[in-house]
Amino acid sequence: MNNIELEYRSEIEFSQFDQFEKKFNQIAKLKSHAKRLSFMAFGDGIDIRVRITNGKSEVVVKKGDWHAENRIEISQDIENDQFVGFVKIFSAMIKNCNIGERENFVFENNDGVTITLVKSKRLAYVEFELISRDENIETNKKIILDLMKSLNLEILDKKGFDDLCDRLKVNDDWKFNLEEDKVSKLEGLLSEYSKL
Repeated sequence: MNNIELEYRSEIEFSQFDQFEKKFNQIAKLKSHAKRLSFMAFGDGIDIRVRITNGKSEVVVKKGDWHAENRIEISQDIENDQFVGFVKIFSAMIKNCNIGERENFVFENNDGVTITLVKSKRLAYVEFELISRDENIETNKKIILDLMKSLNLEILDKKGFDDLCDRLKVNDDWKFNLEEDKVSKLEGLLSEYSKL
């Protein structure tokens, strides 16, 4: 049986990032602080990531609509020297590919909700996630929505999430293809992220 990624997102003002970091430190436990470089390939109902977080690489495949709160997620650790090879394979199969850099603060509250506070170069948002099974989707959904309501955060619907993704692509990420200069740029960034 597959895990279901029950996830909701809310955009916050970039200027409020530190304020939310303090707030989450009060209501949850900080589990990790990460700097992440991600290759992102978006196909029809599939989201493929090759990412390095604090020096460790993995491939993640998410199946389901991007904005959906219940996508199936599968991940596999890889070696850092395999990163560019996987990126080349996926970018040869899928045209819509980007590279992005993010800083994440990951918290977990007493209900087991993972709260990820994310900052890119110009934008900030929060993800609330509970890995679920079919039998506990409704219970876990209520837990997350009650938490978001207590924080006065609104759920990004499909239109809002698509808008955020478009702004991330335009303002912070860069388009990737197999051109030599793009591969070289990625290799340079990977070298920096491998040292974290």
